[in-house]
Amino acid sequence: MEYWIQLIGEEQRPGLVQGMFTDTEGVDYMLVANRDYRQAQSVVVKLQPKWLGIAPWHAAKNYAYAIEQFDRQQGIWTTVSSSSFVGLNFVIAPGDGELFKITTRIEE
Repeated sequence: MEYWIQLIGEEQRPGLVQGMFTDTEGVDYMLVANRDYRQAQSVVVKLQPKWLGIAPWHAAKNYAYAIEQFDRQQGIWTTVSSSSFVGLNFVIAPGDGELFKITTRIEE
């Protein structure tokens, strides 16, 4: 079964670990960890429509995502700029983790 968020790491490297959480207001959080404790790793995050199993008689919906990354040094959320509305790229340090906040907006 496919999930609405897909992580793609570098080939022939120790894998990535992904954790998903949702707060009481329906905002999603994604924690990505690098299992490689020796080297940084490039990560591609692909976002697809959040609700994949919608009945075919319903009108198609467009989803837009606002993505923020938690800056641990400053203790604030910073907006992630991506090349498209369907994902982002980043580099994760060896053995490190990064936390993202993903707010979904439905554009009808």
